[in-house]
Amino acid sequence: MDLGSQLRAEAFRCQICTGNTDFRTPLQGIPYTKFPPIIGAQGEAQVLFIGINPRRSNTNLKLHEWLMESSDHFDQLAKNHYFDGRAYIASNGPEPHYHSHMIVIEGVFEKGRLFESVAAVTELFLCASEKAPPTFNKSPCADRYLSRVIERVQPKVIIAVGSTVKKHLGQHFQMLTGVPIEQMAHPRNLWGLSYQEKVCRLQPTINKVRKILDKEESK
Repeated sequence: MDLGSQLRAEAFRCQICTGNTDFRTPLQGIPYTKFPPIIGAQGEAQVLFIGINPRRSNTNLKLHEWLMESSDHFDQLAKNHYFDGRAYIASNGPEPHYHSHMIVIEGVFEKGRLFESVAAVTELFLCASEKAPPTFNKSPCADRYLSRVIERVQPKVIIAVGSTVKKHLGQHFQMLTGVPIEQMAHPRNLWGLSYQEKVCRLQPTINKVRKILDKEESK
């Protein structure tokens, strides 16, 4: 079993936060609803996004229930395949939160670039909650999984999705990352804006990430 498979298997079964009221199990007898430790590229990727944690709401309960029904479903989402076969993270994908991630990817690379061809995403907290951030001082998920995620992905740059993530990484995991960390506007702060307005708000991140990757390529 390779590192990616080991990570997914361990995370799928993980229940270290049992008793925390932020998290829920979709069905009795199965672990808390959570996302795989890596979604997107399952090997090395130039860009690693780090978010806070997945959201659980009335609009995505079907996804969360499906996801925790089996480890095969967990593996499917890890490879960026939604339960209906569509790409989960895509410019026109089913989850609007990740449309901002795709604006960054298409801005750094080119239009039509598949997310998993150059990028992956992980979370500080893998378990899903209705509100964020969960009530922990230091993420037990990141403590347990983040170093192995970074080892697997080998990113050239990390993009912190919002100021909360950037602050948490700086306080607790600065020595762990070992690569440049850039911050992007959190998608909730872009809600309701037009596509062009979102591009304008994300352009500083696009420029910084492109500069880092160009510098790496020239070495």
